[in-house]
Amino acid sequence: MADLLSAAMKAARAGGEVALQYFERAVAWETKPDGTPVTVADRATERMIFRRLHEADPTAGFLGEEGAVWKSPDLVTIPRRWIVDPIDGTREFLGGRASWAVLIAFEEAGVITLGVIHAPALGDTYFAVKGGGSWKNDVRLRVSPVEHFGGPLRLAGPRMTPEPYWHEFITEDGASHQTPKDVFGYTAVAEGRGLAYVEMDKNGSYPWDLAAPKVLVEEAGGCFTDVDGKPSIYGRSGVATNGHTHGHILSALW
Repeated sequence: MADLLSAAMKAARAGGEVALQYFERAVAWETKPDGTPVTVADRATERMIFRRLHEADPTAGFLGEEGAVWKSPDLVTIPRRWIVDPIDGTREFLGGRASWAVLIAFEEAGVITLGVIHAPALGDTYFAVKGGGSWKNDVRLRVSPVEHFGGPLRLAGPRMTPEPYWHEFITEDGASHQTPKDVFGYTAVAEGRGLAYVEMDKNGSYPWDLAAPKVLVEEAGGCFTDVDGKPSIYGRSGVATNGHTHGHILSALW
C-alpha cells in the first residue's frame, strides 16, 4: 500500500502542477450533459494523472471524471482501480478561487482503501490509507468528539429544497451553513471543524466526488454513507459525520 500511496501522491502533485498552469487565466470551457463545466485544464490534468498512475501500476484500472477509462484484464478477477477527479471545484477554479483540489482514490473489491486530496493553490495535501489514519500534510486528523448537538438540529433536507444543488455543513450547535462546499466540506469534518456535511444535487454526486473523501473521513474516526445510510460511493449522494451524530443526520434528511 505504501507504493500505491506514493504513486498517488506523486500523480496528484504532477496533476496539480498542470492545473496551476491554467489557474487564474482565461481558459476555454464548455458545459457537459449534466450541466457542469469542464475546462481544458480538467482534461490536461486528468491525462497527466492517468499517465503517472498507469506507469506506476499498469495492472490497475482507471476511472476519471473527464472520460479517461482503463480496464486491465486483471479486473475480471481482481477489481482494482483508480478513481480520479482531476479538478474538484471547477467553478471555483474558473472563478480564480483557490478552493479546488485534485482527488485520487484507490478501490479494491468495492472498498476504497486509499485517498489523496491535493489542493495546489492552498498548498495542502490530505491523504488516508485504510487502517493508517487520515492526515493533512504532516498532521493527523480526528473528527470532533462531540456526541450531541448543542442546540436543535436545523436542517432543510434535500427532499425539501427547490435548489438544483444542495449541500449543508453542520456545526456543533446544530446550525447549518452553506460553506464550505464540495470536497472541503468533507475535509472540515475529518479535521473536526464540524459535525457533518451533506451533499447532493439534481444529477447526484459521482464516485470520483466521494471516493477520496470517504476514506479520509472514515480514517479520521467518522462515518460516511449516502443519504439512505448505505456505505457506498455509488448512491449519488454523500453524508459525512463524526460518527456519533450520523443517525440523527440521516433521520433529519427524511
